[in-house]
Order: sequence, then C-alpha cells, then structure tokens
Amino acid sequence: MGLDFSLQWHQAELQRVADEFLSKVGSLESLQAAAGSVDGFDRSTYGRMAELGWIELGAGAGGNAGADNVDIAVLYEAFGRMALGGPHFTCHLAARLLKTLDPQGTKDGITDICTGRSIVTVALWEPDGSEPLASTTRVTRSGSKDHLSGTKSFVPFASASDLVLLLATADGQPTFFMVSPNAEGISLESLPVLSGERQFLVRLDRVRVSHADRIGVVGAAAGALEDVGPWVDLVRSAELLGIAEASLQMAVQYAKDRMAFGHPIGSYQAIQHKCSEMLADRDAARYLVYQAACLLDQGAGTDVRIAMARAFVGEAARRITKEAHQIFAGAGFVLDHKLPFYYRRAQGLQTYGGGAGDQLDRVADSLLR
Repeated sequence: MGLDFSLQWHQAELQRVADEFLSKVGSLESLQAAAGSVDGFDRSTYGRMAELGWIELGAGAGGNAGADNVDIAVLYEAFGRMALGGPHFTCHLAARLLKTLDPQGTKDGITDICTGRSIVTVALWEPDGSEPLASTTRVTRSGSKDHLSGTKSFVPFASASDLVLLLATADGQPTFFMVSPNAEGISLESLPVLSGERQFLVRLDRVRVSHADRIGVVGAAAGALEDVGPWVDLVRSAELLGIAEASLQMAVQYAKDRMAFGHPIGSYQAIQHKCSEMLADRDAARYLVYQAACLLDQGAGTDVRIAMARAFVGEAARRITKEAHQIFAGAGFVLDHKLPFYYRRAQGLQTYGGGAGDQLDRVADSLLR
C-alpha cells in the first residue's frame, strides 16, 4: 500500500488559490520587472498577499494561529513554483520572533506585519560569518544614553522596510532591538547576491536606542532563535521543493515540444534519463518536506528529520535546475527565459542559514553520538 500524500480539503483549496493568483503575477515579465525595480518586489502583489491572509498565516498569528505547518509548506511550495521574491519570509520570521519574545508588548507591531501595513526585516548575520548569537554589534553606554554600533550583513529588503529587528549584544547577552533603517547613524549598502534578492550591509554608528527599542528581556534571543529554527528550515525546504517542481515541469514540457532530427528530444535516452532522475529527486524531496511538516506539527523527532529535508531538498533543487538548463541548452541561460530565475533562487535559498554541509553535520551528530 502506497503512502497517502493527499492534502486536506482546506490545504488543497489554499494550493488552488495560491497557484491561481501567483500564476497571474509570476510571469516572466513580472520577474524581470521585479529584478529591475528599486525594491526588488512588486508592492501591489505583496499587498494582495496580505489581503489573502498569507502574511498572517505564515506569521502564525491572529486568526491563523491554528494553522499547521503543512498549510505553511503548501503556501511556500506555491511561492517556489513561481520563484516569488519579496519580503514575505523576513516578515514572517520577524512576526514569529516578536510573538516569542514579547507577544503582548509587540501585539500592535505583529498586527501591522500581518495586515501588510508594515514591512519588518530581520538582521542576524555579520560579515565575519560568525553565529548570530556571537554578535559583535553591541550596545554601549555613554552617560545616560545607549548606542548601537556594529555591522549586520545580508539583511533582506532593508531599504524597503519600515523597521529592522536587529540582534545585538547588550549587557553581555544576545538581545533583539527594533530600529528604523532611516535612523541617524545607520547606512545601507546593497550587496550583489546570486539569487537576485535585495540584500544589504547595514552599518550602525552609535545609533541611539532606548529601553522601549529593546524587544523582550535581555538574553531571550537565544531561546527565540531556537524556537523558530525548525520553522525556518521547513519553509526554505518547501520553497526549494516548489522551485524543483516548476523546473522539472518546464524541462519535461520542453523535451516533449523541442524537435531534433525529426523527433522530440524527449525520445532520446540521454534526455529521458535526465528527466527520470529529476523526477526521483522531486518525489524524494516532496516526501521529506511533508514528513518534516507533519512531525513538526506533532512535536516529535523533528530536528534530524528537518535537517535531512533541508540538506536533501537544497541539493535536489540545485541538481534539478542544473539538469533543466542542460535540457534547454542555450535557451535556458538568458534572462529572457524563466529558468535562470529559478536556478539563481535555488542557489540563494540553499545556503540561507547554512548549506547542506551544516545540515548533514546535524544529522551525523545525531546518528553517530
């Protein structure tokens, strides 16, 4: 008896609505326009996503507080199928961190994120590549005033954000602060990244902060990051799955349509084997992602399973997009085609928060200890 991967009715409806809406806004022209825009995404599309309740759903707040992780995996898989860039992920992450750190004190802020009124990005990493909790961005005191100084790297959509949820060291403990990207002492530098997503270097030079800017109690950041870590790996895996799915579909259709020597190229064994291997990768990735989502909902044995999913799906998406390029040949290597957007996004997502090697280390630690 085979495994049942069918969705519940509300998840199937979410998938249908998401695919229907995103197919309208995910054209090649839309991807090209977003890539060439100042913000790096279409604000009207983002506003419509908020109206559909998708920002609230991913944030795990408000009326969607009961949404399970399979729902969220379905949504992010749909995002991946359209190579949809934008601040939805960093807003979801910010809302989840705020909900963990100080749910009552940040209630209005969470609501503003969920309704799309406010874009909040998260600044965790630093240029030296150290772990976020070892932040060298610090709060110093001068008389009765506190100031933030340091540099945060790879901050997504910082220039388009209303606020930055920033991790720093205060009183020797990792602590989150909320600051405006336009505050005095803050400068932004755009970073070129393969995925095409807008990423920034954020420099802070004695940025004035008050007690009200501190989110949660001193030292609470470690627990908050630990809480959201599995969710981050799950949604990134689901999005990579969607990228792999779309790339496979494009390659298979092209193999059926493209004629060479009087026959579709899909009739030749070399292309057939590529498509078969891509399908096997896609199906294995789907199993691991939705198994991880179910286990996360149950709170049972999630760490290793999610690490396995993240490691395998990242590599599978890389292989599938690469093989799709091989099938398309030169047609897939120009930005007049959608495939490069998928390949570049897969490469960027694969390395977020650590690549496959880091995930495999987690699996090995559990397996061999």
